[in-house]
Amino acid sequence: MESDKNIMEKKEHIYVAMIISFLAVLLYSFINLYLAPLITNTVGIEAYGFVSLAKSFVYYADIAMAALNSYAARYMSIAYLQGKKEKYLKYFNTVLFGNVFIAGIILFLGLVCIYKLEILLNIPTDSVGQIKVLFLLMFAAFYISAVTTAYAGTAYVKDCLVIYNAITFFSYFIEICVLVISFLFYSPQIWYVGLATIVTSSIVLAGSVCMTHRKAPELQVDIRQFSKSAMKELVLNGFWNAANSIGNVLNSGLDVLFSNLMLNAVAMGQVSIAKNISALTYTLYATVSQPFQPGFLKKYSEGDVFGLLKELKYAMKICGIITNTVFAGFCVLGLYFYKLWVPTQNISLLHILTVLAMLPCISEGCVYPLYYIYTLKVKNKIPCMVTIIGGICNVVAMFLLIKYTNLGVFAIVLTTAVIMNVINLVTNPLYMSHCLKVSKKTFYPNIVLNILCCGVAVLTMKAVVFIYPVKDGWISFLSHIVVCGIAGTLLQVLVAFKPSDIKKILRNRN
Repeated sequence: MESDKNIMEKKEHIYVAMIISFLAVLLYSFINLYLAPLITNTVGIEAYGFVSLAKSFVYYADIAMAALNSYAARYMSIAYLQGKKEKYLKYFNTVLFGNVFIAGIILFLGLVCIYKLEILLNIPTDSVGQIKVLFLLMFAAFYISAVTTAYAGTAYVKDCLVIYNAITFFSYFIEICVLVISFLFYSPQIWYVGLATIVTSSIVLAGSVCMTHRKAPELQVDIRQFSKSAMKELVLNGFWNAANSIGNVLNSGLDVLFSNLMLNAVAMGQVSIAKNISALTYTLYATVSQPFQPGFLKKYSEGDVFGLLKELKYAMKICGIITNTVFAGFCVLGLYFYKLWVPTQNISLLHILTVLAMLPCISEGCVYPLYYIYTLKVKNKIPCMVTIIGGICNVVAMFLLIKYTNLGVFAIVLTTAVIMNVINLVTNPLYMSHCLKVSKKTFYPNIVLNILCCGVAVLTMKAVVFIYPVKDGWISFLSHIVVCGIAGTLLQVLVAFKPSDIKKILRNRN
């Protein structure tokens, strides 16, 4: 009885952590949606583009830290669980001081670039000062976040993700408060976003330090515990993660920068809005697929390939349906959304750009659960090389289309959409099948079915809007989201699942 009780308590603990994490994602999404009209209506759409560009630059800086930090929590946790306290302390201090040193160098280089930022980027003359302050604050927040990494690892070591997720949720809440107070009670300035970000990062750092002192009092900050061998081990094992991040930047992380350098500030702002909406969709299916991973790990560890494939295909259907619902909803209702959200902008152009930017979601939402195969089989090199090659093709195609055609902003999102769909529909499913040593056709029936379901969702929602037209105002729009979402999801379920499978889902069975 005691063991059953412990199992139930552990499951409850996991569910609580998942719920708090999901709430944090929702709050983060709200911040991103709140920022766009707030900035575009007070400072201009060009300024919103620089917010996204500053975040992109910080992401580039994070890549330099990825090799060190990718496996930090893993090595700390294993050392602790094996009872090797000295090794645990060594990894902690190596990660801490390694981040302090490397992030310090990056921060210094960032400050040098910020000093002459108007030479590196196309910045409106009257906005140079506040945009420099924005970049300065964003890089300072990056440094704080880098230092936080070692302390955040305690959440995995001591199994206190609930506390860490609660700290993150609270930090997002404070970020909203800072933004609201700054923009509503003071003269609008773009650097307020950087101020809110640095406050958020500081709260997470302070909370993580307190969590570490409370949950792991044996951890002591000691530079003598810094280990070159541990540093080498962490960096070598995290190298492919860093390389994969570079591939991701080439695939989609340079869109805003290209818009600034090859087009103009207005185009950069328009691309930023479109990309941010598609990024929120990515966050959604990444969050939804995570709970399936323990089941994948269990089946794989048992050597049950058939059971693993069954779990993977089920996850593909669920994640695909959810992603399709969001994509179809934006196809059908996106224009109404932009009319209410940023009415002063070119809403027709924004809607088209966003739909194009979201095209990879149709394939990736379905395929995303399969990415865990690479973790199970420890196969990262080839997927990483595919990502980098795809990214190089994306950058070259983007440059040529902008320079030699009149596509303009459409070239930015179209190239990424085409390249990502090729990777999601061709290279990844084939290599994933190879990793599991199953037929190359294994996952394609589910992928084709998912595309069919997406078409069903779009047609269903168009029918709803035709029968029940959208009226002006948020109430009518929100009611359509609910009706379209339910109708689109239900019909997809009927297409994707057999009646017997639906009965099992309703009865909570596997």
